[in-house]
Amino acid sequence: EGATAGSHDVKAGVQLSWEGMAYDRITNGDRFGDLDNGVALRANLSNTPINSDHRLQSWGAFFQDRWILGRATFNAGVRIDGVSAYLPAQASPAGTFVGERSFPKTDVFDFGPNVMPRLGIAYDLFGNGRTALKASFGRYMAGQTTSFPARYNPLQLQSETRTWRDTNGDNIAQVSEIGPSNNAAFGLPVQTIRPGEDFKREYDLEYTAQVQHELIRGLSVNLGFFHRGTRNPRLTQNLGWTPADYTVVNVVSPLDGTIIPVYNLDPAKRANVNRLDVNSTDSDLRKRTYNGLQAGFSARVRGFQFFGGWTVDRIIDTRCDAIESNAGRYAGTAAIGANNSPQPDFHWCDQSKLDLPFLHEFKLAGSYTLPWYDIQANVALQSYNGQPLFTRWNISPTTRYAANCVGACRPGELVIPNQTLATYTVDLVAPGQQYYERQNQLDMGFRKIFRVGRVQLSGQVDFFNIVNSSYVKSQNITIGTSLGQPLDIL
Repeated sequence: EGATAGSHDVKAGVQLSWEGMAYDRITNGDRFGDLDNGVALRANLSNTPINSDHRLQSWGAFFQDRWILGRATFNAGVRIDGVSAYLPAQASPAGTFVGERSFPKTDVFDFGPNVMPRLGIAYDLFGNGRTALKASFGRYMAGQTTSFPARYNPLQLQSETRTWRDTNGDNIAQVSEIGPSNNAAFGLPVQTIRPGEDFKREYDLEYTAQVQHELIRGLSVNLGFFHRGTRNPRLTQNLGWTPADYTVVNVVSPLDGTIIPVYNLDPAKRANVNRLDVNSTDSDLRKRTYNGLQAGFSARVRGFQFFGGWTVDRIIDTRCDAIESNAGRYAGTAAIGANNSPQPDFHWCDQSKLDLPFLHEFKLAGSYTLPWYDIQANVALQSYNGQPLFTRWNISPTTRYAANCVGACRPGELVIPNQTLATYTVDLVAPGQQYYERQNQLDMGFRKIFRVGRVQLSGQVDFFNIVNSSYVKSQNITIGTSLGQPLDIL
């Protein structure tokens, strides 16, 4: 009685999974060359042919209790899981720049058991079922797929950019015309990147607070705040060199003459690729936080059904503990993935100092059954903030300042003297300063149910982007004559 009264709804379950993924990759000639106005610029090499295989096993168990006590409803649960991966014995044949490669079965990692508590409460504020206050807390582990063990496969696809001097002028990157390697382990069946002994899974801690209210019968509104922070963020350390092996060179932006520091690696160190995945321990140097506010409504009035919502949110990234970047800087945007390449925006590695704007998203959808032939009409309007728009400068060892350069530059002078990399990519505009235009899209559809005896058939016609918006989804972001040229249109 008293504190123990109320109804319970208990659920429990288990999950087991086994996954496998194999790749067979080839590249014509195992290389291709880049030309700039007919002049040899760089050679791009691949370690093809490459055959790779990866296996992943995971397990999970959960327990959940929904407890109704007076006006309050409590949701408490816990999930315990684990994931492990290995690489089966495998081999790849020889190519232009690599010999035959093989290695035996190798265990990669074994994460777990991981404990994830989930807590939530909903409270009927006035006891009439029309206004509810809600709050929740949860711990969520980073999901793992076969792409994660593939990261540590010695036979994964590798690429390398080298200098190219077209000595015979045939515009073909001959093997004899290609410069030295930037990676002593290129093409070899050795782990150039591996997980540390104490490497752990990333996870998020999420907090939410919401209020929901029924204005009139059939019409309700809601407002919620969401906060999420990443813990145990992955940090890739290159043990082959330290930040002291970089020389800072001040580059003058061709856009407005501002000074941008870039990091030129000691040429004697460039082949020492030996990466180790660990967990960052300094939240001042590496962290990610999300804050968002969501407002929405749902309505069911005289045969009409509508729902919609507005979201304003912002993600703040800080990655100031590693100059090198061997992964995409931002999801869904142009990535810089070349070996040994510094982050193109390392000079803006702490986004908390950039006053990034909050981004807005709006959705509205509805349906109505027409009075003719029971045809259902559907309509949806979506408005998304544009993705970040970069402006980047690809600098080669022979790139010189233009005759009309602005700022503290000398026309005709090498931008990065004694440049180590075949191409150095640098961001010229800070994150949060440029975005693609908003994407607004209107879709409409019609649906009809046909019943023939006990059989039910559905016919549907949909019209997407009916206002024929020519939204530019991506464009050329590299300084040059093609800057801003659309590459993908809705």
